[in-house]
Amino acid sequence: MTFLYAMATLWPKVKRIYITLFSFESICTPAVKGHRLVYVRQASLLLLFCFIMFSNAYAQSVGERADAGLTDLKPLQIGDTIPEVLWNLPLQVVNHPDGKDTITMNDYRNRKLIILDFWATWCAPCIKSVKHIDSLISVLNARDVSLLPVNRYDNEKRMQTFMEKTGWTFPSVINNKPLDEILMASYRDYLGVVWILDGRLFAVPRNESITRENIKALLAGRHDEVTISNYPLRTN
Repeated sequence: MTFLYAMATLWPKVKRIYITLFSFESICTPAVKGHRLVYVRQASLLLLFCFIMFSNAYAQSVGERADAGLTDLKPLQIGDTIPEVLWNLPLQVVNHPDGKDTITMNDYRNRKLIILDFWATWCAPCIKSVKHIDSLISVLNARDVSLLPVNRYDNEKRMQTFMEKTGWTFPSVINNKPLDEILMASYRDYLGVVWILDGRLFAVPRNESITRENIKALLAGRHDEVTISNYPLRTN
């Protein structure tokens, strides 16, 4: 009874604070000097907004991974073998030379080295990186290397517009957060490059490590000659 009495006594005050913080009228009321509760309300709304945005993004990411059957798959570490479910993950692709809408990494599995370059249309260094890697592969005439750009930030319409304006000739994976999160989550601050060698996550190199000499050494099996500036090579 004491608890019920306390609740009955406090409820009007709690209700008044709730209405003050979250009612539409209160939200639209400008802050007034001396009204401390208004500032509390505004701070609370900001925190609530941030929480909702984070929750939605997290729920979307979890949902995508669940749909792809990747719920229990943790971000890979250097040296880890690429799991079969990732090889066979359907990847939406644009600008494919054969007109395909969907591919898998398994399509490139016969290549010794697979280079995934994560990029965005608004990231000038990323665009430069894709072109740089393509030029290295061409110079080396490396048939055992596949370059696959991966874009997770732009929608298909924006991608098509960008490609038409710039004459972009590369295919690109699009709308695939799980691929990014599993391969890159442990090793990047934003965007970057992933090397998959002989079916394993070999390295996540910075631009200065993506050289003709390094790629040539990888293809020749001389792993000890490869220099990576930030993250270690695979451990075995």
